[in-house]
Amino acid sequence: MTNWFACIALPQSRIDALLSDSTPEQRRALLAENFGHWHRDVQRVLDAGRDREFLFHQLEVLAPLGSFVNGRTALIGDAAHAMAPFLGRGACEAILDGEAMGRIAMARHGLPLRNAALRSASALTRRRSRS
Repeated sequence: MTNWFACIALPQSRIDALLSDSTPEQRRALLAENFGHWHRDVQRVLDAGRDREFLFHQLEVLAPLGSFVNGRTALIGDAAHAMAPFLGRGACEAILDGEAMGRIAMARHGLPLRNAALRSASALTRRRSRS
């Protein structure tokens, strides 16, 4: 199994058509048009997928959240740090967020983390994800 990611900027009308009624052949042609001239290993991935369906998903740019905390609930990992898949940081962010929560918990002599502590951890993780 191969997990391969590619990103193509397209007008919204073309994205809508691609996601709603394109054939596998049309999707492969779009990939070949945009990536067929790349390194021969990319061409091999495209060739290997001729009998298979390529998945297409629309990506959107989201405004950063003002806080990852609402009451006693905190978002961590991918839920808090919306980012493009090519960054490869989804699981990393969850680990780093957990570490920040643990650091705040230890500074406050253990669990449970209350609202102020969650907001402190959220401030740490937001700062890191914006740099």
